[in-house]
Amino acid sequence: GDLRVVAERLLCLDYFLEDVCGLDLAEGPALLYHFAHWVRRGRVVLRVMLDRADPVCPSIEGIYPGAAWHEREARDFFGFTFQGAVDDQPLLLAEHMDPPPLLKAPGARMPRERLWHHGEWIGPARGSGLADELQNACAEDPE
Repeated sequence: GDLRVVAERLLCLDYFLEDVCGLDLAEGPALLYHFAHWVRRGRVVLRVMLDRADPVCPSIEGIYPGAAWHEREARDFFGFTFQGAVDDQPLLLAEHMDPPPLLKAPGARMPRERLWHHGEWIGPARGSGLADELQNACAEDPE
């Protein structure tokens, strides 16, 4: 999916994965992928909304091997499934805790718009040229 494409392009631009965070929002579960760069200022955050009935997301561990640990942690605490993950064994908790401990009761879930607006750019990223660089990242040399 698009997550893997953008993750591959970020890797081509020398971004590294900082962490993966799960959220249980009123609209459904979400994953936040935080990327940073050793030289460039700021971070890139990819927000992925999942289906509450079937919270499945493609794994990016084949692109960023360190993502495996973060994805397994999100699986433990939120019950997410990561397609293509090599190891889906629990990392920290017992197998199949029901319900996963960080899922919220329906009335306790915060609406997404209280945290961010769909497609929102935050901070200096607007006008930074990163969106254009991502479009062209990993492009094969024409010669």
